[in-house]
Amino acid sequence: MGYNVYFYDVDYVNKTNSWYFNPCSYAGLVETEAFIFSSDYVTTTRFNDTYHGRQPVVLDWVIGNATCEAARRNMSSYACRGGNTVCVDSSNGPGYRCNCSVGYQGNPYISGGCTDVNECQRSPSPCPESASCENIAGGYHCSCPFGSNFSNETNTCTNRFIG
Repeated sequence: MGYNVYFYDVDYVNKTNSWYFNPCSYAGLVETEAFIFSSDYVTTTRFNDTYHGRQPVVLDWVIGNATCEAARRNMSSYACRGGNTVCVDSSNGPGYRCNCSVGYQGNPYISGGCTDVNECQRSPSPCPESASCENIAGGYHCSCPFGSNFSNETNTCTNRFIG
């Protein structure tokens, strides 16, 4: 599948050629649910005024014509580089793409491109207020004060000496 964009002189019917004094045209491919078209965008500067000439674009692309399993067999052309990457098969045709593993961020297409996310630097902290947060590779660990236990289900420190 592909898209072609053609620009025609809007004054073509009147036999005038606006190209000489206004050679600017633009086109964009946007997600339908994220964009509401207005006919004012064609004849005014309202699009640029409203969105500052920017609108989120969604691109769905894949690498090659193979599944992750087949691509891994040919490591010389396998695109997911270095550690901490995962290969994801395309959901709408042949091909694959690479993502950083959970707890990592960056560029999975270059060696060493996926680096650990320090969840403990987030605000607010992923741990309860009374707990300390320790960053570990691909995640974090919460440590509660002496005499209490951490509960993953409630993300709280609970006193283990009740009585």
